[in-house]
Amino acid sequence: MFPLVVTPKGMKDFYLGLVENSLKTRDPNGDVDFIMQVFLKMFSGKMTPQQIASLYASFIDAALTTSGSFICASLYELALHPEMQERLRQEIYGIKDDLTYDNLKEYEYLENVVIETLRLHHSDAQISRLCEKDYYIEKWDLTIEEGVLVIVPNNAFQMDPDNFPNPETFDPDRFSDPELLKNISPVTFMPFGLGNRNCIAGDFGKILYKLTVLELVKNFEFSVGKSTEVPLKYQPLELRMPDHKVYLKVSSINNF
Repeated sequence: MFPLVVTPKGMKDFYLGLVENSLKTRDPNGDVDFIMQVFLKMFSGKMTPQQIASLYASFIDAALTTSGSFICASLYELALHPEMQERLRQEIYGIKDDLTYDNLKEYEYLENVVIETLRLHHSDAQISRLCEKDYYIEKWDLTIEEGVLVIVPNNAFQMDPDNFPNPETFDPDRFSDPELLKNISPVTFMPFGLGNRNCIAGDFGKILYKLTVLELVKNFEFSVGKSTEVPLKYQPLELRMPDHKVYLKVSSINNF
């Protein structure tokens, strides 16, 4: 990654310095910060500081690049559905414990709002994979030959009414429906991809989305206005971004 001229020197120096400093200041027992532990475990501790720094950069970039678009889509849907927004707000107010990683799972409706937003407003228009060896699909009498690039549009699965009834409707409760959950397979819902090449920061990004939406809904009320365009439309790009500005009315709660 770093030898490419598209990586600014300042960014390269920042991430490399971060890694080298973490390695120098780690505890005597060899522990390092959580993310680095994951990276070292994945690669058997054989990575160079430069390689770890490259992963750090990819990790942060993957989590943050789409966060703005996702949070915008979440607030847009909640503004269109004030009853859902208020339900989420009451869930947030009803949990009195300090917010930690462990109790984040208590916010069940927040989880459903985030997942439904990922389904309806997925950030990647498609998933592409290179076939490494001939693969025969008996059902269709079809052979995908080695070297063929297979491109799968996310809409083909996540907006298919056979997988998700009324797919154009924003409905967080669909992920509380036991019957629907039984029919959701890993290949019908892949907001972060699937397999060994799935998004490196998928779980981290999801936590980031949850925390941001939680704090915003807790302290602000969002509603549509005269300038709000409905429906939300996207540019025809691989990384989906709205093709128009998204205007919402925002009012403070609890004198925040």
